[in-house]
Amino acid sequence: MILSGVNMSSMIGLLLGYLTVVLLLAAAVSGLHRLFRPASSYFEDRKYKPDLRSAGLMASLALIFSIICILIFAWSGGVFKGVPFEEAMSRVFIRIDARNLMHIAQYGYGTANVFEDQDKMIVYFPLFPLLVNLIQNIGHFGYYTSAIFLQPIFLCVSVFLLHILIQMHFGRKTASFTVLFLLLLPESWFLCTPMTDGLYLMLLLFCFLFIETDHPFYFAVFGFLTALTRSSGVILTASAVTVLIASLIGKQSADKHHNPLAWGFAAIGPLLGLACYLGLNQYYYSDPFAFSSVMKSHWSQGLGLIPTTMKYLAEYAFNLNNGNGWQFSIYVSLLSFIYIPVKSFLVYKQKNRIPLSWLAYTIICIFVTDGATWLLSEARYTLTLPIIPLCLALSITKKRSVLLTLLLLFLLWIILLKVFLNFGPMW
Repeated sequence: MILSGVNMSSMIGLLLGYLTVVLLLAAAVSGLHRLFRPASSYFEDRKYKPDLRSAGLMASLALIFSIICILIFAWSGGVFKGVPFEEAMSRVFIRIDARNLMHIAQYGYGTANVFEDQDKMIVYFPLFPLLVNLIQNIGHFGYYTSAIFLQPIFLCVSVFLLHILIQMHFGRKTASFTVLFLLLLPESWFLCTPMTDGLYLMLLLFCFLFIETDHPFYFAVFGFLTALTRSSGVILTASAVTVLIASLIGKQSADKHHNPLAWGFAAIGPLLGLACYLGLNQYYYSDPFAFSSVMKSHWSQGLGLIPTTMKYLAEYAFNLNNGNGWQFSIYVSLLSFIYIPVKSFLVYKQKNRIPLSWLAYTIICIFVTDGATWLLSEARYTLTLPIIPLCLALSITKKRSVLLTLLLLFLLWIILLKVFLNFGPMW
C-alpha cells in the first residue's frame, strides 16, 4: 500500500524528531560525563584574556545593525512620508506580539478588557512592559518609541558580553564570527523590534558572565530578572546547579574557589522570578497557573514532545494546501522543521567544547521550547540561544566556507525581512 503524502510527511517528521531527541540526550550524557569524570575541572581553563577593545568594536557593529533595522522599519511604516514615528511603528508591528506588550505597558494586566483580549495578556511576562512604561513616563516618547529606543542598548550590551564570553574560551576570531552569525541569523531583526528578545538575550548573557566570573549573588539577581522576562529564564537554575554540583565534588577553576552554599542560593534566583510571575497570576485570576489555561484555551499551546512538533511541522511544511497558505508552510513550518534538527546537531557536534553551564541551559531550553504543541516562532526563539551561533563559528572554520555561509544567511535574511515587512506569517 502506497503511503499518502501526509502520512509520509508525518513519518519523516517523527523520524527526524526522534533523531533530534537522541542527539540532545547524547549531548546531555556527554555533559554529565564531563561534570563527574575525575580528571576534569568543571571550569575549563580559559585560554584567552578578553580584549575589551575588540568587543567594543563588535558592539559598535551591533549599533549600526540596530540603526539600519530601525530605519528600515521607519521607511516601511511611512516615517519618511510624514507619518509620525509612533504611528508608523504601530503599523509595522501590528501582526506580532509587540502590540500586546505595548498594551500591557500602557494599561497593565487585568480582566476588565480595557483593550482587546486584556484578560488573556497574563501569558506575557512583566519585566519588558514595565521597562517600557518606565521610559515612557520619563520621556513621554510614546510606548512604541520607548520600546524601540531600548533595543539598540540591549543588542549592543548583548554583543559586547557575548564577544567577551566567547573570547575567554575560544579567542577573538571565534568570538567575532559568533557575533556575525548572530546578527545574520534569519529573523535577527526581531532583536530590534519592541519585543522581549533583546532584553532576554542581554540578561541571559549577564548570567553566563557571572557564572564565568564566580559572582553568585549577581547571578541570582539577573536570573531573577531573566525569569521575569520569559518563561525559559527559569531554566538558568540548571546552569547554577551545574556549578553547585561541581563545587560540591571539588572541581574548581585554577584561580577561584566556588562556594557551594552561595551557588545553592544563586540557583533560587530564577525560581523566585517565576514565583513572582505566578503571584501575578494569583492576584489577577486567583489561580497561579492561569497563564497555562489561557495558552491552552486561546492559542492551543502547551508543553509537548519534539517528535510530535516535528510531525506537525512536516505535515504543514510539505502540504501547501493546509489552510494556512503557502507562505505559512515555507516561512513558518519548513523553516522550523529545518531549524530544530540542525541546531540540535550543532549542539551535539560541539558538546565537548561548550562550557557545561551553557550546555545545560541550551539542551533543556531546546527540549522545552521546541516541544511546544503549536510552534510559530522557532527562528526568533533561536536568537536567544547564543550557543547556536557559537556552534556555527566552531563548526565552520575555513575562510571560504565562513564567507559562503555568511552570504547565504544574508540572502535569507533579506528575503525573510521582505516577507515580514509585507505582513507575512512571522511572529
